[in-house]
Amino acid sequence: MYEKEFVFSEQFNIQLVLKDIVKNFWVVLLAVLMVFIGSFVYESAVYTPEYTTSATFVISAKSSGGTMNVYSSLSTAREMAGVFRELFSSNVLKRVVREQLEGETADFQISANVIAETNLLKVSVTSPSPKVSYEVMQLVISNYEDVSDYLLDYVVLDVLQNPEIPHAPSNALNIKKYQLMGMGLAALLMTGIVVYFCVMRKTVKTRTGANRYLGEWPVGVIPHERKITTLIERFLRRKRAILITNPIVGLRYVEAYHKIAYKLQHKLEEQGKKVLLVAGVGINEGKSTAASNLALAFAKRGKKVVLLDLDLRRAAVHKIFEVKDELFALSDCLKQPELLSDLHEGEVTLITNKKGVSNPGEYIQSTNMDVLFQTLRQYADVVILDSAPLAIAADSELLTQYAEAFVLIARQDDTPCVVLQKAITELEENGSTFFGYIINDYREENLLGRSSGYYGKENQ
Repeated sequence: MYEKEFVFSEQFNIQLVLKDIVKNFWVVLLAVLMVFIGSFVYESAVYTPEYTTSATFVISAKSSGGTMNVYSSLSTAREMAGVFRELFSSNVLKRVVREQLEGETADFQISANVIAETNLLKVSVTSPSPKVSYEVMQLVISNYEDVSDYLLDYVVLDVLQNPEIPHAPSNALNIKKYQLMGMGLAALLMTGIVVYFCVMRKTVKTRTGANRYLGEWPVGVIPHERKITTLIERFLRRKRAILITNPIVGLRYVEAYHKIAYKLQHKLEEQGKKVLLVAGVGINEGKSTAASNLALAFAKRGKKVVLLDLDLRRAAVHKIFEVKDELFALSDCLKQPELLSDLHEGEVTLITNKKGVSNPGEYIQSTNMDVLFQTLRQYADVVILDSAPLAIAADSELLTQYAEAFVLIARQDDTPCVVLQKAITELEENGSTFFGYIINDYREENLLGRSSGYYGKENQ
């Protein structure tokens, strides 16, 4: 039933992608933090600092009249410097130094390099300890004459630049550079994963995607409307009811409900039906708000409208309309359905249920409920039923014995399409006519909030 080809363009909605990135920002931040901490763990567990002390020697020769340059040409000087480079790289000097070093097990390395185009030799001592590095270099300076006399008694080395105690590692790890690179890659990777899962979720994201997976275009699309508009409301976490009669509600939001009501009224009148069930699969789909606004839109068209709250576990209509005193309580109407004989055109009559009941199944299937609906069909033009979510209760299925038609409210990017398909099939099997689905809380496919046409392609 649900083997539809995946089309990337039909499931990609930039606003939903950005919403998911913001929602899952903590995951991206966690990945960046792990790389940041991991770099320090690596530095402490794997990285070993090394300290290098260096001294520069000049090659000179012994003579009876004093010290003079050994060779007049640089090429000959480089050749002699190369001999001493091999000398310092050998174990001869190392053995002498190690015999005089207090910590015989100290780890160090001695290297020598000829300075290009000169007869200068740079000797370096590298050790994990700056102290050992400096002490070894001092011993090298103290013993190099004995070593040079041992190999070449006519050549000496003079110290041109004395060593200093190293204050920083010679193999310093540029941890900040790698940290920034690693954190950037981690953030990019996690963001990519978030985007991937956002696009691959087979939920209602776009009109074209909904048409592909549900087999038809939506009856209408309700644009996203903020429930919190002021800082005080945000601080108090107070959400206002977004009814189309509220003067501060957006025009597109209001017009969307009027357009949907027009379509549904045409279908109801064409098929001679009056009772419309507004159903939803999960919680927070916005079905109660949708049912309330559809009732108001029908009333604006001059109809006698009854909005009956049959979500017997979690009634919400009285909260949306801010009802303090129940004019028509469900319990009273079940006992005296004749109370509804005096309905007025252009008005919405609310039948509310603040208290709830413990056995909603028996309540719905009672004889009094059947009598109530007979009375409603007699006096009302349109009866709209708000029910419990299909996913947590069977109330909506039970209500199909009274509801002549139903619409399904699907919040954008919320319920999987396969679950919506199953809900539609189950309600149809119970004998109710499917009038279509409404995409609620819709964010347009682009950042500018524009689509093809004023309301997009829902009519196609």
